[in-house]
Amino acid sequence: MKIFKFIYIFIIIIIPVTAVSSTSMRENKSVSIGVVLYSENFSASFRGFRDGLRDLGLINVNFEVENLHGDLSEIPEILKRFNNERINLVFATTTPVNQEIMKYNDKYGFDVIFNEVAEPVSAGLVKSLKKPGKNFTGISHIAFKLLSKRFEIFTEVFPGRDKILCFIDERDSFAKNQFQYLETFRRFHPDVKLIKVRVTNSADFAEKLDKLNLKDSSEYGIVMMPHPLFVKEFDRLKSFAMGNRIPVMVIDNSLIDKGGALGYSPTFYEVGYQSAYIAVSIINGHKASDVPVQFPDKIQLALNLKILKKMGINFNESYLAYANRVVNE
Repeated sequence: MKIFKFIYIFIIIIIPVTAVSSTSMRENKSVSIGVVLYSENFSASFRGFRDGLRDLGLINVNFEVENLHGDLSEIPEILKRFNNERINLVFATTTPVNQEIMKYNDKYGFDVIFNEVAEPVSAGLVKSLKKPGKNFTGISHIAFKLLSKRFEIFTEVFPGRDKILCFIDERDSFAKNQFQYLETFRRFHPDVKLIKVRVTNSADFAEKLDKLNLKDSSEYGIVMMPHPLFVKEFDRLKSFAMGNRIPVMVIDNSLIDKGGALGYSPTFYEVGYQSAYIAVSIINGHKASDVPVQFPDKIQLALNLKILKKMGINFNESYLAYANRVVNE
C-alpha cells in the first residue's frame, strides 16, 4: 500500500520587512478594524489576527466584531454601521462574505483583508494574486487545490471506506468547479465512489442527514467540501458521524479539536495570525490593491486518535508516524 510521505509547505509571498516593522508603524495612531465572521466557528481566525497585531506591536486597536450566524443579508447594514463608526480596515472570513461585501464596497471604499477564501481570483475578489488591483487582499485558504490530496490521504488512512459523502451547497456557484480538482484522484482511484449530497441551507442540511440511509456505515467516509455552511454546521455533522461511526476529514485542522478525525490543512488561527502582517502593511500606508495575496505558511496533517478510538474505527496506523499532530487525550 502506498504511504503518504511528504507534508507540503506552501511558501508565502513576502511583504517587505519595512512594511511590518514595529518601528515604522504609526505607533500613536488609533486604528479601528471591523471584523465580519460568517459564524462562531470562524472566531479562531479573528483571535489569530488580534494576537498577530499585538505581537507586531500594534496595541491601540479597537475591534468591532460582527457574527453573521450565516446570514449574509446583514452585511449592508453592518457596512453602513462600520462607515458611521469610521472603521479604517475590514477583516472578513469566507468567500460568500467577501463577495457580498464587494457588492457594496464601492460606496465605502474599505480596505478588506479576506480569510478562508479558496480561490480569490475565480471568486472575483482580486485580479491576480501578485497584484490584487482592488480593495481586497488577504490569505487564500487554497481549499480547492488541497482537495485531491485530502481525498488521497483519506483513502489511504481508511482503506475499505470507498463511498465518500460529499455535501455541497447547491446555491454555491463554485460547487461544480470543486470536482474538477478531483480528476487526478478519480483517475487513480476509480473504485472510490463520491456521493454528492446537495443542500440549500442549515435546515435542509439537517433534513438530508436525517434521511440518509446507510446500509453498512463501515463502507462510508466524509470529506468536507469547501463551504462555510458546513463549518457552521459542524456540530450537526459530527453528531451524524459519531452516530454512524463514520470518520470525517475536516476542511480546516481547527475542527480536529471539535471532533474531526483527520485533517490536512492550515488552521483558522494561524491564517488569521498571518493576516496581521498584511494589516500592518496597509496601516503603514500600502494600498490593499498593491499587497500580494498570500498562501498559508503551514499545511499540516492532523489525526484525532481519541475520536477514532471512541468510535471504534480501524485505520492505517502507519500514518501516526507522518502526522504533524496527533490528538490522543
